[in-house]
Order: sequence, then C-alpha cells, then structure tokens
Amino acid sequence: MESKTRLKRMDMHVHTRFSTEELNIGSLKISVKMTGDPQVLYHKAKDLGMDFVTFTDHNTIEGCLYLLEKMPHVDDFVISEEVTTKDPKYGFVIHVNVYDITKQQHKRITVLREDFNRLISYLKEQNILHCYNHPYWSKHHDYALQKPIKHVYELAKQFLVTEGINSFRLRQQNYMAREMAKSLGLGLVGGSDTHGGSIGRAYTLANSDNVKDFLKQVRLGKTFVQGKDYIFKDFYQECMNIFKANSMIIKNEYPSKRVKMLTSLLNPAAKIIIMGQIRKNTTIQRKIIRKMIKK
Repeated sequence: MESKTRLKRMDMHVHTRFSTEELNIGSLKISVKMTGDPQVLYHKAKDLGMDFVTFTDHNTIEGCLYLLEKMPHVDDFVISEEVTTKDPKYGFVIHVNVYDITKQQHKRITVLREDFNRLISYLKEQNILHCYNHPYWSKHHDYALQKPIKHVYELAKQFLVTEGINSFRLRQQNYMAREMAKSLGLGLVGGSDTHGGSIGRAYTLANSDNVKDFLKQVRLGKTFVQGKDYIFKDFYQECMNIFKANSMIIKNEYPSKRVKMLTSLLNPAAKIIIMGQIRKNTTIQRKIIRKMIKK
C-alpha cells in the first residue's frame, strides 16, 4: 500500500466535548456530554501519524470553530460534522458525515436535517462530500423498527462513500458495509468514531499533498481503510472516560462536599451499569444483524 509518497492518513469520524448524546437507561433519559478537548485531540492525532484532522460532532461545528479560534493558522484541518437525520420510509436514525463545510452551509443543513430527501438534495447541489456512516448500526430507540438490507442498499445509492471501518462497530457490521460498497461501487472511509478521546483507532488513507486533495481522493473512491473493529474493553474505557469527564463537570458546577461524596459513591455503580449497558447493546446489535440477514 506504500507508494513513492507515503499515503496520507485521516481519522474521518471524531467527536469532541462539543458533542452530546442522549442515553436511555431503563426509563431514564440522560443527556451526556462527550469528552476530548479539540486542541488536545488535534495534537494527539498528529502524534499518532494522522496527516489531516477533522471533527464530526453531532449536529454542530462548535468544536471545529473552537480549534480554528485557538489555532487559526492550521492548514491541515477542515470543518465537518455528523448530521442526524431519519429514514423517510421506516423512520430509523441515519448518521451522515459532511466534510469541509462553511458556517452558512452548516446553518442550512441544520434546517434541512429532519427531511432526509431535502438534506441529500442540498448536499448534492452544494457538492458537499457526504458519507453514509455505520449503515448496519441501529440507535437504541430504533431496535424495533424495520431495517431491511435491500433498503439500506437503496439509501446507500444516495452517497459516493460509506464507512468501511468504524472502530466502535461490530466486525460484521463493518464487513457488511464494505461488501455493500464493493457491490455498489462506493468509496470507503475509516474513522474511530471516538466519543472519549481514542482518536486514530481507524482511519482513511489516500495519496495526496494537502487536505483538500485528500477529500478529492475520497470523493473519487481512491482510498484505503485501516483500523480496529469493536473491542469490548476499548469501548468500556471510552464510556468510562465520558463518565469521568461528566463527573468532573458536575463537581465543578456544584462544588459542595455532598456532591463530591455522591459522585465518588457513583463511581463503582457506574462501572457495573456501563458494563451492563454495553453488553446489552452489543447483544441487540448482533440480534438485529441476524434478523436482517434472514430477511
């Protein structure tokens, strides 16, 4: 895979502390902040051999703008985000990464994202590179919804690229995504999908001299992907990083001895709850894949 010029690397799916996510624990819904300072993640990515960097926070570009405010002269970074939309037929959640966008484009995407068809039309009209993320994953409240393989293929035809390796998705989910890409002639990207600081676990490789050219190679399908699939202990560590970061936020906002004591007592319970939730989610994802294959 090496040419005269070393293939350049980019983790194309990264979340910072500017991402939030809603978690369901039984009937309880909790809004959780992710962790990872943009500047720290940028330098960590470079130390791990990433030539180019981007952040794809949930429906926001604040992490990208924060980095550019602190490091205005970087020329190996682009503004991106992960857009949450819904399948127009069955209603399940779809995540779409959009790369190298402007503030104005972000604002328009925010308005359109509830309507998948209008969103995709706008992305194509603006020639914005967009990726179908982890196509065989299902969000927690979508478990009961239909997600036929044939329909996933139909959705994928709206994209030039899909995620071939997502380091926090099951090996079979990633394999099926790559097989679909091969069948439809789609390009591949790789990304860690880190929410807790583990940048660089998966990445995209392309022959390019700068970040704009790198994205051009992605668009043309001239990429390779490398990295790790889902590993329980790594995912558990990600979740614990997020829990610890949120505990620190609570301690800083409510610096009383009682709050500090409560958060300390929660730590052992959190480990058990997080392990249980990860195992439950993994089991459900595997069941969904088996159900899809049988159809």
